[in-house]
Amino acid sequence: MGGLLRRSQRHIKMLRFWNSLMQMSDNRLTKQVFVWEYCNGNKIWCSDVLQVFQILDAEFNYENFMKCDLKLAEQQLRNLKNNVWKTSVPRKP
Repeated sequence: MGGLLRRSQRHIKMLRFWNSLMQMSDNRLTKQVFVWEYCNGNKIWCSDVLQVFQILDAEFNYENFMKCDLKLAEQQLRNLKNNVWKTSVPRKP
């Protein structure tokens, strides 16, 4: 029950990359592509990251280009996973 699901692990990796983008210099090509996608593009990756922030109830970080606390995010994802597990156990034969 203590480990993270693969989806949660992927979410943590996305947030880790988000944090690195937030620290990245604005003149780096990677950051420029990210800003373009965020503002003008089809927001494929950005919409995925927004969904993660919505799961964590932390859209403020997304909207204001703020780093997130990875330890807190991991704990929240772990708690969500445990809650889903606990509610699904009574339905199992």
